[in-house]
Amino acid sequence: MSRKLVMRVSSLVDRHTSRRGFLRSLVMSATAIAFAPAYLIRPIAAEAAIITCLGLRCSSGSACCDGWTEFCCRLTGENTCPPGTVVGGWWKVNNSSFCSYDKPRPRYYIDCNLTCVTARRCRPGGLCRRSETAAWCRCPDGCDTRKVDCVQFRYGQCNQHTCVGPIRCRVVTCVPPWQWDPTCRPWPALTSEATRHHDRPCLHDWFNDVPPNAFYAGAVRWMSDLGIASGLTDDLFGPDKPILWEHFATLLWSYAAGPATRSTSPLDEAYARTDYEEAVDWMALQRIALGRTVRYPDPAGHVTRAEAITFLHRLAAVLKAAPREEPTPKDLYPERELITERLPFPDVADGAWYGEAVDWAAGQGIVWWSPPDPFHPDQVVTRSEAAVYLHRFHEPPAPAPAAQPESSQPWM
Repeated sequence: MSRKLVMRVSSLVDRHTSRRGFLRSLVMSATAIAFAPAYLIRPIAAEAAIITCLGLRCSSGSACCDGWTEFCCRLTGENTCPPGTVVGGWWKVNNSSFCSYDKPRPRYYIDCNLTCVTARRCRPGGLCRRSETAAWCRCPDGCDTRKVDCVQFRYGQCNQHTCVGPIRCRVVTCVPPWQWDPTCRPWPALTSEATRHHDRPCLHDWFNDVPPNAFYAGAVRWMSDLGIASGLTDDLFGPDKPILWEHFATLLWSYAAGPATRSTSPLDEAYARTDYEEAVDWMALQRIALGRTVRYPDPAGHVTRAEAITFLHRLAAVLKAAPREEPTPKDLYPERELITERLPFPDVADGAWYGEAVDWAAGQGIVWWSPPDPFHPDQVVTRSEAAVYLHRFHEPPAPAPAAQPESSQPWM
């Protein structure tokens, strides 16, 4: 069948489409003609004509027949590119409720293309031959799964100097791809409304705004797994949002297992108290929120770095004095020799009310930066930073090994 004929037929499916839509209509029309010749005489939707997909007889509305590639999380359980693939490009849907907690935001789709194993040279578009990859075009779990290793295509915003094969699967994220993967660039920004409602339950198993390689990803995973803190929604953690006082107080209270007993007075039953109010009372009782930092917490207010580090310093003394049923390794935090000759932060004045706490945090590795970088005591703490503070407080990082002198012998 001539390419010209297939092109004419595909124009009946969608006269106004994106580049991906053109690719989809071309494939669909060619398949429809092969399995339903009547399509040439009586044009109908290509999907309605297709009943056999990759050797499987499926209903026209099945996932295997819709022309799109399967989500990576459906294949591996992880919403990230699997081994043997690289990011080949991305597109987006604007104003997606999937990624919105305060205002409409884009939802990004990232193609994970197979790597080329024996490629001698790249073909046009940065693609290698299918035979030079581990591609096996199929719907792995039957009609309910979309295609895998079938579509030989790339948008090309990522890994531009890498030759790739067919698309294995796709990732969905609320993080801009150039932040999710440093090989990507923000242009061209292509959109496809056709994928707005594409979804899988596995996409909701983890926060879709936490990149897998982010410095705070492990801390957020630890807090979430232990139930210490939750996200702004079931799908969104909000790592760059300033943490509110009510959330930070509840975070410390939850970590420390809360008060030993709860009041059951009729007054408390008539006027139910929030977790935030109980957490603040606990902090005051334990003398964590008292001192020269006194200002009655505003639930909608923000926490500064100086306050966060000071509260953790005081919490360390509280937890060290009161044994817990399940102590962490080395009794919560290990005894470590503070480096007394450390250079001070340039913006932490002598005698500052938070100065001792900053020295302690730097010595324990809770503060991961050091002079000459400033401490910025008045900077508002983000939700991701709060997660890292508490995670490092719980399990301080091991000291970095001493640098070894370089060998004078050349590499062999």
